[in-house]
Amino acid sequence: MLTRCLGARRLRQIRRAFRHGAVTFLCLFLTVIVLRGTIGAGNNNYATFDISTILVDEPSSKDEITRDPKAPYTLGPRITNWDQQRKRWLQQNPNFPNFIAPNKPRVLLVTGSSPKPCENPVGDHYLLKSIKNKIDYCRLHGIEIFYNMALFDAEMAGFWAKLPLIRKLLLSHPEVEFLWWMDSDAMFTDMAFEVPWERYKDHNFVMHGWNEMVYDEKNWIGLNTGSFLLRNCQWSLDILDSWAPMGPKGKVRDEAGKLLTRELKNRPVFEADDQSAMVYLLATERDKWGDKVYLENGYYLHGYWGILVDRYEEMIENYHPGLGDHRWPLVTHFVGCKPCGKFGDYPVERCLRQMDRAYNFGDNQILQMYGFTHKSLASKRVKRVRNESSNPLDVKDELGLLHPAFKAIRLPVSSS
Repeated sequence: MLTRCLGARRLRQIRRAFRHGAVTFLCLFLTVIVLRGTIGAGNNNYATFDISTILVDEPSSKDEITRDPKAPYTLGPRITNWDQQRKRWLQQNPNFPNFIAPNKPRVLLVTGSSPKPCENPVGDHYLLKSIKNKIDYCRLHGIEIFYNMALFDAEMAGFWAKLPLIRKLLLSHPEVEFLWWMDSDAMFTDMAFEVPWERYKDHNFVMHGWNEMVYDEKNWIGLNTGSFLLRNCQWSLDILDSWAPMGPKGKVRDEAGKLLTRELKNRPVFEADDQSAMVYLLATERDKWGDKVYLENGYYLHGYWGILVDRYEEMIENYHPGLGDHRWPLVTHFVGCKPCGKFGDYPVERCLRQMDRAYNFGDNQILQMYGFTHKSLASKRVKRVRNESSNPLDVKDELGLLHPAFKAIRLPVSSS
């Protein structure tokens, strides 16, 4: 009947259309099912999702190495010939020189944060700003960077977590001449300042500090361990071994804290921290360590934020990047703000606003290379400060940071 009414050809077209329509409907149905499973069903609200459900640590296994609690703490097996081992490795691996140019050592900047999200929701955003800031500086100065989120030794949590990490990196990277430790709450604020490496040719450990405060007064804030340089050598392994015993959490750290409060000037009562322990070590064993330690105060390897951030506009008005000192600090360190924690030593709003200002202060030196700057030190928005050019390679950035001389590296000599 249909054939007689519509004709054979027309009927075939209709049947083909129905088949295509059925296939199309089936595909549409399956697509809806898949999308419902991924975005339409279940909990898809990040604001209400309980992150703790996926941040459950695995229980300790029986095959994990446990330390004898009666034995003195050590960072690892005793090494006494590291200088010889490293020298031999460097000779065997000429493509990885420990100096990448005359008076320009190979440097590894090391920083990090907890493997877990910050305890406050905004803390991770400021960690992101901090690591972006460090990457910018390292890229300009030919410095390698290592960001750590693993706790290498559970006993050395908190202040002390850096020590096992630093030792492991020194031993794993014999090509690195200096390791630069920098806390996550410190930012570079002078992108043009190059560390005067030649000044430290006879020293192994460089910290911001003052000889009188450390050796004469035994003041617990006579130096700062939030940003320091450590040479890759046997001497450094030895001082790490002597520094670490106050670090294990629990009774050892608590008792060491009492000793440090008793022996150091103006130190509050709290568990042993790495900075106080270093002051005590240097003050009591100066003959052993002092000759190779350089307490730097000619520029701000560490600069306390409370006396710097409110002066940024004055610095912009009167000075320029590349000075590194009180006129334009190399590092601004937000000691006491603890942006990743629930509580800090200062009002949260003040800390976060000042951290934004410090970040923008440093970031302006990066953005100017591309013709932009922040509208103000408090603003996330940027403005154009240089017109586009049809001859872009003729445009010179104000600070000369696009291709700075201190970034250039010496290529290994070809054997051919």
